Amino acid sequence: MKVIVKVRYANANCRDRIDYNTRFYRELYDQEGNVMDKEKEKEFVDRSRKFEYHQDIMLSFEEKQTRENMQRFAERYTDEHLQNSGRVYTTDYAYVIHDEGRNHHVHVTLTGEEQELKIKKNTGEAKEMVTDANILYQKMEQEHEHNIEKDIGMEKEFEHSGDISRMESEHMYREEIQRREEIEEQQKYMDREMSL
Repeated sequence: MKVIVKVRYANANCRDRIDYNTRFYRELYDQEGNVMDKEKEKEFVDRSRKFEYHQDIMLSFEEKQTRENMQRFAERYTDEHLQNSGRVYTTDYAYVIHDEGRNHHVHVTLTGEEQELKIKKNTGEAKEMVTDANILYQKMEQEHEHNIEKDIGMEKEFEHSGDISRMESEHMYREEIQRREEIEEQQKYMDREMSL
């Protein structure tokens, strides 16, 4: 699996960007993952007017994702990106999930002081953002797989105690084998892409 990262800047408030990003997808989320009402959205845009600067990070996924996965990834990636780069003083963000069609992606709009947000050219920072996104995605997949293994261990305990019927257990086992094969294929694809 590969995550593509695109970054845009504007020396203006973020009203037009938010309007564009939410034109078909009404739900705008704050950095805690809550849907913003009109008042919260207005506060966010008003805050961007103070700085007259914003950044839009688009996180695009090669394969379709669930809304929950994209939401978790967007929040975690943006929080880690801001923490790692020391950009937490005036920066605030909101995001929109686009999960229709073939190209699932998230628009994260950040506002704050320009010197906190602007990526300096020829420093390798943009390339690091892409690398960090793909490493985080892989890490989250591994965490998910680990949780599945824990669930399977619990399932085996239930199976022995007779709480799950044999048919249900076999069905769940087949689904898990299929899921692991899909993850293995994704990992091979990522390894191949990372080596290019």
